[in-house]
Amino acid sequence: MSETTNGYDPFNDMSIAADEEIVASAIRKYPELLLESVKKRRQTPLRPNYWDSVWGQMLLHEDISNGSSYIAKKFRRRFRVPYALFKEIILPQCEAMKVFPVQRKSPIPLEFKILICLRIIGRDAVADECNELTHIGESTCHTIFKEFVKNYSRIFYDAYVNMPTGSDLVETMETYRRLGFPGCIGSIDCTHVKWSACGKDKKWKATGKEGYPYFDTPEGSFAAGIHRGLLLEFISFLHLS
Repeated sequence: MSETTNGYDPFNDMSIAADEEIVASAIRKYPELLLESVKKRRQTPLRPNYWDSVWGQMLLHEDISNGSSYIAKKFRRRFRVPYALFKEIILPQCEAMKVFPVQRKSPIPLEFKILICLRIIGRDAVADECNELTHIGESTCHTIFKEFVKNYSRIFYDAYVNMPTGSDLVETMETYRRLGFPGCIGSIDCTHVKWSACGKDKKWKATGKEGYPYFDTPEGSFAAGIHRGLLLEFISFLHLS
């Protein structure tokens, strides 16, 4: 026999029927309670408006297309590329080549996906920083960056990365040898060194955004044999999968 408390047996048919009647009576008397409960269960969190974020407001700024404006210079400093290059080349290129493939329409604008990747690559930013400035979740930022590196290198590597061979290799190595880098076959990046002895006829060509003439020296050069590990690391990064 089932246990009872004060004569109430929860497994008794009459007790079950009584409970159902109490619930039905309460619903008839207070229907708004049931509707409120259903609404709470169906309620989903509101999606953030990405254009209200710091980066969104920057992209919507009326002067960002003016390369000499303060906001355009800030964009270049923060993402390491001019806004015109981002808008006219990188953005349409990523859209046309489907660098960020999705099964369904993504609520995150493509502009923000690219900016996340440029910020991480150019400024060594972390996902938490990108989340703070875009309202996009940290885990989503990680996923976006991995997709960009994997797909961009897969799509564009053969078109833009050409290792010198044959006579081109000999000529390249000779050029670097005369510059004081024997065995070097390429440069990942360069450092601007002030050119104090620059002639007047070359000054206008050699002066950049720094405001003084300079020349470039290889910062991350890789040489045959000597820096083979760096070269392999560079190739591995481009072929990241």
